[in-house]
Amino acid sequence: MPSLYASCVRDAPDVIITGARQYYAMAETLHLFSNPVNAAHINASLDELERGDIVEIDV
Repeated sequence: MPSLYASCVRDAPDVIITGARQYYAMAETLHLFSNPVNAAHINASLDELERGDIVEIDV
């Protein structure tokens, strides 16, 4: 499981330390959701998944 470590020191900037994979995954998610049209499409797809409105295919 990925971990995040936070360092908060008085009179210094807060720092977050994480693994590269988790950082890139978070950056990709932020990128995908930065476009409102793309974000709406992703959210609509997630809503369909929650409702069970899916089609299974063999690949």
